[in-house]
Amino acid sequence: MSGAGALHPLAVHFPVALLLLVPLLEWGRRRAGAPAGYDAAVGLVLAAGAVGAVVAALLGLAAGGTGAAAPLLVRHRALGLETAVAAVLAWVLRGAWCGSGLAWHRRVYLAALLLAVLLVTATGDLGAELTHGAGHLFR
Repeated sequence: MSGAGALHPLAVHFPVALLLLVPLLEWGRRRAGAPAGYDAAVGLVLAAGAVGAVVAALLGLAAGGTGAAAPLLVRHRALGLETAVAAVLAWVLRGAWCGSGLAWHRRVYLAALLLAVLLVTATGDLGAELTHGAGHLFR
């Protein structure tokens, strides 16, 4: 890795953590009721996660890479781009839901958020396999 792409491993962990935190925050809001400012805070966490996912995906594309891991790398990059798109979509849909209060907006937002969480999990697993080898979690 060279240039800006070398920052990808550094930049990727922040949005992963934020995107995984948002469903917990949404669940907490429903369980305890939303204090003043809570919805705005959750929206900010999701926005930071979405923007961070876009930055991490762009840095990942800039990282280059070839060799024996090329097919795995291609899948990792594709999933990274899909994760960024799903995260941005969830962010936009959350804004639409909070603005309208319509129940179907909430369901569509939660589906997009679930998709983003599943994609970030799969992308992270492939990234860990690229850097640490196959089966890294259970060795």
